[in-house]
Amino acid sequence: LRAMCRITRKHAWEHDITTQELGHRLSLETIELYVARRQARWLGQVARMDFDCLPRKMLSLWVRSRRPVGCPNMRYARNIGKSLSMLGIARDGWAE
Repeated sequence: LRAMCRITRKHAWEHDITTQELGHRLSLETIELYVARRQARWLGQVARMDFDCLPRKMLSLWVRSRRPVGCPNMRYARNIGKSLSMLGIARDGWAE
């Protein structure tokens, strides 16, 4: 963002200019919102697929075993759920 506004790091530090301020000046949205939109778009494409397609199978499958020790708690399904809630889409009705 600084390069788009022609602001150097030194200038940003001296004048206490934050990335959020620059984003507001350029009327840009956060990267999280862009990612959430892309995930929702992909999820919509997968929802329209037949159940025989591999992406639909992988998204609809449920693993009953516990996660091994040391594995990250943030699974892809949780990440998708977070993105849907950020966009105001109900988690229960995403496939409709």
